[in-house]
Amino acid sequence: MPIKAKISKTLSLLALCTALANAPSSALAQLSVEQDGIERTWDKAVDAYEKNQFALAMDVFEEYIELSDNPNSDRHMEAVYRSSLCALNLYHKDAEYR
Repeated sequence: MPIKAKISKTLSLLALCTALANAPSSALAQLSVEQDGIERTWDKAVDAYEKNQFALAMDVFEEYIELSDNPNSDRHMEAVYRSSLCALNLYHKDAEYR
């Protein structure tokens, strides 16, 4: 194999390896700091609620309530409220109690 062909093949391989090495770090950089576990849970619950998927929304709001460290926060109280509305929309017997 001529020397130019070897150099070309080596450079192509090196470029591919460099691109693959940088790919995972750029994908991880897409996640924002704010989108941690509890924020994703909140967003998933609100999204399900807005799409009238009340069973899913109620489960995810209850998961958020468990993850929340401040029961007096606005979001915690809103999660409890929306979870209750989901129970009401699903005709659960305990909806009024909630």
